[in-house]
Amino acid sequence: MSELVKIPGYIIDSVLGYGGMSTVYLAEQESLGRRVALKVMSESLSHDPTYTKRFLKEARIIAQLNYPYIIVIYDYGVVDSQHYIAMECVDGGDLFRRVKKGIGVPETLDVMYQMAKALSYAHGKGYIHRDIKPGNILFREDGTVVLSDFGLAKGLTDNTQVTAAGMTLGTPAYMSPEQSFGEQLDSRSDLYSLGCVFYFMLTQEKPYTADNPVALAMKHLRDPIPRLPDAVSWLQPVLDQLMAKKPADRFQYGEDLAKVIQQYRDEDSVTPIKPSLVQNMKEEEAPGELELEDYESFTSLEVAKAVDEFSNDALKSSVRPAINLSLVSDEHLSVDDEAPSMGGFTEQVAQAANKPQAIDSRAYLQQKMQDSQSEIAVAQVDQVDHSVEPSGSSVHESASPDRAPPKVRDRSHGEVAAARGGKSGQKQKPPRLLIASIGAAIVITVVNVGAGLYLASQRNVPEISKVEEKVQLDESRWTTPVKKLITFSDPLSSGGTGPKMVVITKGSFQMGDVSGRYGPSARPVRTVHLARDFAIGTHEVTFEQYDKFATETGRPLPEDRHWGRQNRPVIYVSWQDASDYVAWLSQQTGKKYRLPAEAEWEFASRAGTQSDFWWGEWPNHDFANFGSEVCCRGKIAGADQWAEETNEVGAFPANDFGLHDSLGNVWEWVQDCWNVDHYGGPSSGSVRQDGDCRKRVVRGGSWSDIPRNVGVAARGRAAVDKKLAFIGFRVVREQ
Repeated sequence: MSELVKIPGYIIDSVLGYGGMSTVYLAEQESLGRRVALKVMSESLSHDPTYTKRFLKEARIIAQLNYPYIIVIYDYGVVDSQHYIAMECVDGGDLFRRVKKGIGVPETLDVMYQMAKALSYAHGKGYIHRDIKPGNILFREDGTVVLSDFGLAKGLTDNTQVTAAGMTLGTPAYMSPEQSFGEQLDSRSDLYSLGCVFYFMLTQEKPYTADNPVALAMKHLRDPIPRLPDAVSWLQPVLDQLMAKKPADRFQYGEDLAKVIQQYRDEDSVTPIKPSLVQNMKEEEAPGELELEDYESFTSLEVAKAVDEFSNDALKSSVRPAINLSLVSDEHLSVDDEAPSMGGFTEQVAQAANKPQAIDSRAYLQQKMQDSQSEIAVAQVDQVDHSVEPSGSSVHESASPDRAPPKVRDRSHGEVAAARGGKSGQKQKPPRLLIASIGAAIVITVVNVGAGLYLASQRNVPEISKVEEKVQLDESRWTTPVKKLITFSDPLSSGGTGPKMVVITKGSFQMGDVSGRYGPSARPVRTVHLARDFAIGTHEVTFEQYDKFATETGRPLPEDRHWGRQNRPVIYVSWQDASDYVAWLSQQTGKKYRLPAEAEWEFASRAGTQSDFWWGEWPNHDFANFGSEVCCRGKIAGADQWAEETNEVGAFPANDFGLHDSLGNVWEWVQDCWNVDHYGGPSSGSVRQDGDCRKRVVRGGSWSDIPRNVGVAARGRAAVDKKLAFIGFRVVREQ
């Protein structure tokens, strides 16, 4: 047929495809020397005004839809009764062929997002497509998706009758019930069809099959919405809303669908690796190997609004009373009447010693403020003597079980990913005093990284100062009396000692997206009651500790990327490797060691706080090792001290429960099987054995992550056999 077609100005090369109304050719537009897809109406229909009118209508509709995910039209014309449309040539094939070759969930979500945006745009312009199917979804070479073939498209307000009475146009396998029965259509019909495409991408099957179009239409009308396989069942809610029988029960607009899909895309996204690492990465540690959960993406306006809301809340906070903080070494404990009951850890309690030495923080701060002026002053202090061990001291308070949780917003308005804030040449940061004052309003923050002392006093101020934007610590911690830490290390039968442990007192807390800034996989927020004390590693398991296990059990030593071993957290260990290590540790010590339950990990990492980070609401490089991107409207503080590698354990201060590096450095394996959210999670905080146990949860973020992935509520998942440069673990010991 190509020999018979001659369109002036175009050189026909080959046939790309056939349709009921037309043939599409690969051609070259001579005037511009570009390749085009030339759609030529079938000669047998060229004299029928019904079809010529529809063909012209398609061209005019596409011409009005200038959008990245909709095909581009170049030309329309009629030559010797031959009607043609010249469009961009899309070389990546169609979705049907892509699915048959195999398509993963991340790519499926990408397609759904782009199609939802394309339909949102087209519907906003007043058009419905009426033929959404895999064959009409094309791929450009760069992987972007293009919606094509608007031959059946119709204006939402167009009441003209082009189709003969009683005749239904479309592809029956993907048609909505109302389209199948010739009823009035709106944008929700296209969304139903997209739901059928969604099912096809996830299963490689059509949602319904039948021997004839009438029987198929009845199935679309009456049969239950098909169930997805277990591996992708977490996407069933999206499918259910797309394929609801009644239009009123579906997504009402493409933009609504796009927002939901974006949440799932972020949940199924990979760990954001720093660009300079990608070229050096091995295949097994490529970004796709670790699937991170639970982050929404936000526009700059949403982020600005969220930051403004937070700033306004901070300005309304009341003045905190003066407090005295007692700092103690976490090596020993002085036991008195206030010491909590430690159940099975009485031996460690009996061995504790050393009285705490109190510091009058109010008097100390007032002395430092005597010479401050009304303008912002910044003083750098080389040494601050607190007469304590530099190993860190912490508050150890459980959240009250009857404390009312804060209001959780339906949608997150929180932070976005952050940018590198400069590189420090020092691995250890000296103590420093940062003083900011505006008239009578005072914001004081003392940060002592060595001893882990964080004090602050704030009064209402007319606006947030630049200094305060960079260091905004959690006020709830300032009035909490310091409790005592019980730490110990169990002896190994083969010599030496096991990891250093800290006892965590049983208690209750709010688990999940308390701030409302994260997303579906950290919700719903629920109260978890931990009924037993447990001990958890103060540090992540190091190469030195793991190498001893590997050597004694004849295992190969894991790689270290030439960053160094000894006191660095072990990397390139799978979940199974970590499980084998704790089994060996139990045998060596005669005690019950294991990986943490996810709830235990979050309880210990939060350390009695309800903020996004244990030190406060905003990312801060002074407290954790994580990557950087522009973030948080200047509220990210500190400089990335460790560049693109892990830090030695203990290089950053401990949280109030005595844990170092619970956020950042490396993601940490926990016992729990992967579940897409916290629905069905046990209130006791025990390990979740339901869900996808081929993947296990990882928590805490890593050296390579953008700041929002390092929050206490952030969750990730990885296959149990994966060994990656940004996953390690810490251990728990039972009573």
